[in-house]
Amino acid sequence: MDYKTHLKSIRKEGEQIVNSLNDLPTFTLRKSKKIKTETLLNLFPNLKPTNIIDDTYFYLEKDELGKSVFHLAGYYYIQDLSAQMVVHNLNIQENDYVLDMCASPGGKTIQANNYASLIIANEINRTRAITLKQNIERIGVKNVIVLNNNINDLLNKFTSFFDKVILDAPCSGEAMIRKSPEMRDDWSLEKIKRLNIIQKELIIQAYQMVKDGGYISYSTCSFELTENEDIVQHLLDNTACELINQKTYFPFEFSGEGQFIALIKVNKNNNFCPLKRKKVKRITETKIIFDWFLKYVNEPLNSLEYLDGYYYTGSNFNYELDNLNVLSNGIEIGKIEKGIFFPSFA
Repeated sequence: MDYKTHLKSIRKEGEQIVNSLNDLPTFTLRKSKKIKTETLLNLFPNLKPTNIIDDTYFYLEKDELGKSVFHLAGYYYIQDLSAQMVVHNLNIQENDYVLDMCASPGGKTIQANNYASLIIANEINRTRAITLKQNIERIGVKNVIVLNNNINDLLNKFTSFFDKVILDAPCSGEAMIRKSPEMRDDWSLEKIKRLNIIQKELIIQAYQMVKDGGYISYSTCSFELTENEDIVQHLLDNTACELINQKTYFPFEFSGEGQFIALIKVNKNNNFCPLKRKKVKRITETKIIFDWFLKYVNEPLNSLEYLDGYYYTGSNFNYELDNLNVLSNGIEIGKIEKGIFFPSFA
């Protein structure tokens, strides 16, 4: 069975979904803090505000903004509008600690950084985790720690710790078919069944890492009931969680490729978290070498963290992350070799 026949058989909206997948896709970008609005609009006069999310614009495919030097410089991030609704609807607060469980390529992490005190962005796949790190660096986000771990490793550290968890789960990706022939060719009922097992495990793990009264945003770019509503119901059946709302953004009624989003409130009695406070390590011996550079980027010396030969502007996260694979902790500043300081791309 192909995806068209399948969608028509499982959803009352199936015919409309299939027809919309033949329409031209929409393209959106979100402005970063590196550039003023008027400057961006002068650079790209074809941009049109979405009027749904601040600093988010429709652009024309022919403008190829993903190939622009301004994209490389981190002036904006290209992300589908329906995917942006995940963070938009989560209501992240200034002091929230947020986990993005399956974070690559980084769009939701970068968007969440506008609101949260700290985001821990994890990606289990090493190649995708490096892409995540590069995108974080390109945009210049400081309050993010990038991890490359399996979820059980995170559970050992972060039980009942986070205020909000973003779980954009691996899925069949039917909403991506319009833009990606690879997703169309990879679609199968067997893939959906295989991913169902992973999705059920992930949403329970997300629950374990949220504190009492916190929230989970569960989302996919799929139109499958078994990947969406059924996974949410699995959580509700096995915990005391409360479903706040759930919605599917269909491409025939919303200017995006499509997204399922459920907002879930976590209720539990146990808020024990095994994290330990870290010891403050002062970096002073290298002060003379790059103190001038820190003044240029307006960063105090004692804000730095040292990781695998590079210095980072610390995310000010005051807990030990030992036994975790940390790819970055804040913005990578640079490294010192033979007494010479080499600034990093970020």
